[in-house]
Amino acid sequence: MWQPVLKWSLLALAAVGCWAAVQQARQVSVLPAVPDKVVSTAHGVAADTVLVTYFSSDVRCATCVRIERLTRETVERNFGRELASGRLQLRTVNLDATGNGHFIQDYQLISKTVIVSSLAQGKEVGWENLQGVWTRQKDERAFDEYVTAAIRRHLGQST
Repeated sequence: MWQPVLKWSLLALAAVGCWAAVQQARQVSVLPAVPDKVVSTAHGVAADTVLVTYFSSDVRCATCVRIERLTRETVERNFGRELASGRLQLRTVNLDATGNGHFIQDYQLISKTVIVSSLAQGKEVGWENLQGVWTRQKDERAFDEYVTAAIRRHLGQST
């Protein structure tokens, strides 16, 4: 008596799981790709600058894309003058690109993240991993405040 009900319930559960996997694959397939270029910390960076880097990979979820977008919007909204002068630079780095794997060791990366680093005379003198972007990404105001405060610290501004 219970066997047919159990069998159909399991089949329905499997069908729903397959449908969800297809929907997720469709969502991920429309996400923008990260440029596949090799990036070095000092190359093309002004002598004394603050560098905001979003580290990504070939595999991108909707939350990853959201964090990248929020980071870009926060930097552009709050630091337009610094961006224009070159005092602040923003970039996205694909960790899966050949030659970029060293960043994983350099910054002890365990996931996609935002790193804010200070360069003096073209050499990195300090950096901060903003891993908290993951817990703040659903609250755009908290995200903005968190990223802005870190950048200001590196620019030497008061928060």
